[in-house]
Amino acid sequence: MGILNKLGGQLWLQAGSGAGVATLTAARTLTGESAHTQLLNPSGADRDVNLPNLGTTARGIGQWFILRNTGSTYNLIVKNSAGSTVATVTPGNYVHVVGARVSGTNAWYVASSLLSLISLVLTGSLTAVGITNTSTLDQDGNIDHDTTQAASGTGLDTLTQASLANGSPNALGVGITQITNNRSSGIATALDISVTGRAGDTGGTYEAIRGTPSTISASADAIFAKVAAGFKKLIDISSVATGEALVILAANLANAFELKEGTDSYLKAITTTASKSLAAGQRLTTTDGVASGDARVVGGNASTAVASVTVENTITETSIGSYSVPANTLKQGTTLRIKGSLRVTGNAAADTVTLRIKLGGTTLLTSAALVMIANDVAEYEALITGYDVPGAAANVAASARVTASQSGTFSNAAAVPAVSSYATNGALVATATAQWSAASASDVLVATQFSVDVVR
Repeated sequence: MGILNKLGGQLWLQAGSGAGVATLTAARTLTGESAHTQLLNPSGADRDVNLPNLGTTARGIGQWFILRNTGSTYNLIVKNSAGSTVATVTPGNYVHVVGARVSGTNAWYVASSLLSLISLVLTGSLTAVGITNTSTLDQDGNIDHDTTQAASGTGLDTLTQASLANGSPNALGVGITQITNNRSSGIATALDISVTGRAGDTGGTYEAIRGTPSTISASADAIFAKVAAGFKKLIDISSVATGEALVILAANLANAFELKEGTDSYLKAITTTASKSLAAGQRLTTTDGVASGDARVVGGNASTAVASVTVENTITETSIGSYSVPANTLKQGTTLRIKGSLRVTGNAAADTVTLRIKLGGTTLLTSAALVMIANDVAEYEALITGYDVPGAAANVAASARVTASQSGTFSNAAAVPAVSSYATNGALVATATAQWSAASASDVLVATQFSVDVVR
């Protein structure tokens, strides 16, 4: 017929020919005599729409249909005569299909974009100006998506909604697999994110990736990134310039950043205004840059008295400094150093003072009865070392000494008691005491310093 061809009653290049309107209770099979436009409601279930057989000759091409889903719940599954799915039309949307001949083979093709695709299978490249997919996009080639944002918004938006009570759904799976040839060089990247600004930018922030949790139950975990075993490096920042590898912490938090293994804390950053610090929950060791050096534990001050203690007009043994050593502090090889000092501002004739250093109620050293007059001074020190891992009866070694002036003349006393067992898995109180031999208002001793350091 020249411009117009006719097969089985349908004018292939002629628009119109009426519309087919139906509520489907079963599959619908179209023929060459069916109306070009089909308004179909897949009532009660997803319904198949079977397209005509195009045959094998050139006379079979040119047929077309516009199929619209007028329902509100179920889909139209558009299939060719062999039963293969050409397109799935979701409620309220349509598809325009046309019979065409490619490389000598007749087939049905989607001639116009589907709105709100439930699925789209591609074997080549997809270049999209705008596409909404509500289910599966199966792409074996490349996807080239270009968009321009003139205001706030999202250039590419994907949302996966999960309705299962358990299991492990993924919103976006990105992978790269080497399938042939063993690699000898080059970099294979599963996800490459770049940020390109303008040389004339005067403000604003560019972010390569952002995580924003929403409505997370207190009983559920929310993890920004989780890395499985197998990687040889977690993060490689070897290409950054000076000042670019920054980790920015939130201000005024009691715990702004923490490294943990299970419930055990290793390092915590505290950014509260008056107490900014890094708190190490485990031992810190260093070789001080010496490759073959011994790993030494980094210690520090554990406690320092900030007020003096006065002992006067009493014969009661009085604490002039104490520190409760926390449970499990005395590990194998840990050493505590206790230091303190005092001075006498006055005493009655012949009255003496006795100094003692104790650990957990056990006296490590008792000085002689010291005849100290006004302006005499004394210093004391004790070293306490754990021999075993913390336990109910862990061996602990100790030594102590006192240096005191009596009427301006200095004398020393030292003690090295036998190694003894202590319950180092519980708190142990380290104490220094002073005791006058008589109660007199003239006997005045002022303890000015008491400190405990973790030496190792």
